[in-house]
Amino acid sequence: GVDVEDESAKLEEGELLMEVMEAREAVEEVEDEEGLRAVREENDGRIAKSIGVLEECFRKRDLGRAKEEAVRLRYWVNVEESIIGWEKGSGGGMNHH
Repeated sequence: GVDVEDESAKLEEGELLMEVMEAREAVEEVEDEEGLRAVREENDGRIAKSIGVLEECFRKRDLGRAKEEAVRLRYWVNVEESIIGWEKGSGGGMNHH
């Protein structure tokens, strides 16, 4: 098996981490359900793209790239969890419900 936790430290982080920070900030700044829907759609697209990359990597047996993409997907799933938290009233810096 591949330890995704260890690999996250090795991932070229600069651009990805900026993207993740911006996505989390977008969730925190959402003020209503419509804004949340737009943020969710954007993140769903990121997740779908990562899954597509992973499928391609496994088809080509490119485990090194798959490992990197699994880390990327983990970040996007964490953003999704922030979106779910917003819906439950615990997202962002304030209680929305």
